[in-house]
Amino acid sequence: MSDRKFPEAIAAFSRAIYLKPGEPDFHYQLGRALAAIWQHSEAILAYDRVIGLEPEHARALFGKAYSLCRLAIYESKSHQPINCFREAMAILEMACEIDSGTVGFISRNHQTFFELKNHSKFRDRFRALIWGNGSAQNT
Repeated sequence: MSDRKFPEAIAAFSRAIYLKPGEPDFHYQLGRALAAIWQHSEAILAYDRVIGLEPEHARALFGKAYSLCRLAIYESKSHQPINCFREAMAILEMACEIDSGTVGFISRNHQTFFELKNHSKFRDRFRALIWGNGSAQNT
């Protein structure tokens, strides 16, 4: 989808949500479209609505973690990076427990998670999550 289509997609998903607010996939797709145009705070709100409707929606959990990492990296003046990373790490662990396929999403988006995986507080937990060696430590 070209960048010009995202505002149309956002409008369409917003209309769909207005008509059927209890449909998690509409909120999820809205979150994806918002994240694609770097509106990560708004994307997180959309993912939160998905999680409120369907707590084990692994893709929404992953999307929220992705947007939290983006906020930590690119909008650190308006957000506390360590808090964003802490929440993202916890969400990624939860998403991987729900759906082991989430590890594939993480691997395919390694650039976004580069800061998280190299952060001294989260390095061991991130590696344990990806390689499944069970040695994750809480921070």
